[in-house]
Parts: sequence; C-alpha cells; structure tokens
Amino acid sequence: METAKEKNCLSAGGMIDGDSSLKEERIRFLFEKVLEILDELAADVEEMAEAQDELDDYLQEIDFDLAYLEDELSDEDDVDEEWSDWDDKPGTFVEIPCAHCGYLVSFDEDFLSGPGGFKSAAPPL
Repeated sequence: METAKEKNCLSAGGMIDGDSSLKEERIRFLFEKVLEILDELAADVEEMAEAQDELDDYLQEIDFDLAYLEDELSDEDDVDEEWSDWDDKPGTFVEIPCAHCGYLVSFDEDFLSGPGGFKSAAPPL
C-alpha cells in the first residue's frame, strides 16, 4: 500500500515534472489525482483520530484503576489504626546523641531499662 506522499511523487508530481505543457486533459487528470490523495489523507487523519479516542479511553480506564488502587492502599482509617501503637506519648522515648556522629537517636524507655541495658557500638568522636 502506497502512502499519500509516495502517490503524490509517483503520479501527480511525476506528471508535472515529465511534461511541462499542461493541456486540459492532463490538468483534469492531475486534479483528480490531487483529490484522490486528499481523500486518502482525510481517511488517514480519521483513522488517527479514532486511534487517539481509543487510546484516550484506555488511558482513562488505567487512571480509574490507579485511583481505585490508591484509595485501597492509602485508606486513612487503616493507617491510623495500624500506627496507633507507635504514637509518641510524652515520656516514653529518650533521645540520646550518637557518640560517633552526634545525631540524636530516640529510644523507648523500656528498651533502655530492659535486661542487659543499652550499649552503643559506635566509636566515640
């Protein structure tokens, strides 16, 4: 199947280049070829518009699916319930500066006062 550009080069363009004397029959023939090429271009544009509409519909479905997954995975109520045990309560955490870098590290008081105590493995500054 020839593209519109190939048809233009082979028929209309070739006839103009091949014979500079344009008679009425030849002009009519060229005009018909130009109209034929324009029809093919219009059909190609229509095909592309249909393909674009199909892609838009497909992309919209993907967007709906993604929104659904986001809602399912980031439900605020579930997150609050899951992390309620980790809420910072006054007096339950102790901040200790790291002996190596000086960065403050938070520890649960129960962890520090548990059996064996706490020993830092970081080398001093």
